[in-house]
Amino acid sequence: MSDNIKNLIQRFDRHKNVTEAKFSFMLERQKSIENALIELQEESSDFYSFVAESLGEPDKEISSIKKKIKNL
Repeated sequence: MSDNIKNLIQRFDRHKNVTEAKFSFMLERQKSIENALIELQEESSDFYSFVAESLGEPDKEISSIKKKIKNL
């Protein structure tokens, strides 16, 4: 095998290794972003549940006051 071909093969192998490392990094990064998004969805779901529950309490109090007024 000529030196030229050996050099080309070595160059290709180096390029292949760098490309695989970049791809691996991108996959890890994507997984971490997906996990962060899932966590944010869970937290926002909990927050909206809390807000909905909190808003329901004044509604109950208002309807209770209205009933008391009607009964007067």
